[in-house]
Amino acid sequence: MLKIVAVRACAELERLDAEHALRDSEMHYRSLFDNMLNGFAYCLMLFEQGQPQDFIFLRVNKAFETPAILILAKVVRAGLEPAPTQAI
Repeated sequence: MLKIVAVRACAELERLDAEHALRDSEMHYRSLFDNMLNGFAYCLMLFEQGQPQDFIFLRVNKAFETPAILILAKVVRAGLEPAPTQAI
């Protein structure tokens, strides 16, 4: 009986250690993402009939939020719109 309790306690301690390591890793990479100097955005591209139509910013870091970067995002979005055709 004591051996069963010891095995379960050991397994629980290993699980807690793994959760702690995962939290530390997540905090580390979130800090890198939030504090990097380059703008970074994680986006979802929306398609219609296989063609990109729009995108949604799911997550951006502080550097991406600067006005210059937001202007660039508008230019990129405008590049997704089909060019007007001219009649000959």
